Amino acid sequence: MKKLQKLPVSELRIAQGKVVFRVGNQKDIDKMEDFWFASDIPDDEPLDKNQEIIETSKRYWSSLLQDGEILLLGKIDEQLVGRVFINLTERQKERSAIEVDRPTGIIERLKVSIEHQGIGRALIENAEHIIWQAGLSAAEIGVHQSNLRALNIYLSLGYTQLVSEHEERSTSFEGFLTFRYQRPTAVLFKFLL
Repeated sequence: MKKLQKLPVSELRIAQGKVVFRVGNQKDIDKMEDFWFASDIPDDEPLDKNQEIIETSKRYWSSLLQDGEILLLGKIDEQLVGRVFINLTERQKERSAIEVDRPTGIIERLKVSIEHQGIGRALIENAEHIIWQAGLSAAEIGVHQSNLRALNIYLSLGYTQLVSEHEERSTSFEGFLTFRYQRPTAVLFKFLL
């Protein structure tokens, strides 16, 4: 990927202050609080946040960075308020779990700590820009089907549902199964202009 140009939403003013968006790195993962490693699935059992699970998650996310995924962050001063990973290669692989007819980037692991302020939308818009800048012409995002609020936001941003009731495993990591999408996930798709 060529050098990243300025993000379309580099800053966002919200009630709590100015959110600054930037690409993250390993140091950012090392500094993340436990909240960022908790499950995003509403009905999931609470994560036992012991140090071993947190450290394994940090190593897994570090491996994602080493494999070329991009971490995008939103921060107010030094306080993390949003994050998302961007995968630019998975759907171009010969054995991709979802076959698409054009080069597609995946927006995944989206999470915000302050809702209803536009942080998630800004992360998605920036992720789409990174995908487009990498020469890909479509974006994919998944959401647990019970999360109707997020599903409706994605639909309002121009995404259409491609697959429902989907589950997709990523590669195993240190003997643990990892998932891109856990059932029941709706997978949505958007053409980028």
